[in-house]
Amino acid sequence: MNFYTEKQNMIYSGKYNVFTDKSFTFLPNYYAPYVLVLNKFYIEINCFIDKNNLGHLVLLGGVLKNPEKCKINIPQFERGVVKFTDFDFESSGSNIVLEGGNYYDEKTGWICVGKLLDNIQAIEFATNTLAVIKEQKLIALYAKVI
Repeated sequence: MNFYTEKQNMIYSGKYNVFTDKSFTFLPNYYAPYVLVLNKFYIEINCFIDKNNLGHLVLLGGVLKNPEKCKINIPQFERGVVKFTDFDFESSGSNIVLEGGNYYDEKTGWICVGKLLDNIQAIEFATNTLAVIKEQKLIALYAKVI
């Protein structure tokens, strides 16, 4: 899959609900009938396909399974949309392999899935939900879930 961003002021608005089993979901739950599964993390990205056959990231949901507790530096970000191409939801193409880990900052309530990097630029595509895209690859996702 190839990812790219477009800057714009409008993003998906809402907040995260966290449950006692450490699962979380974004509300309101926008209509997003497709799911991208992040390897080895129990987290999914809900998305939709537009009339131009481009995928759009909408929201995150999942379970925080044994995250490494650490300080997370939130990247600089701008608001916009994250789109992707070269997908196939009919086969195993809905799985995304992210390198890195699963991190949680107890003081701020932010999580990071993927690589923790300094001095990076991100795009906020939903309230308190950031994506880091580099060379058309998804590098990391950040979300303030608590």
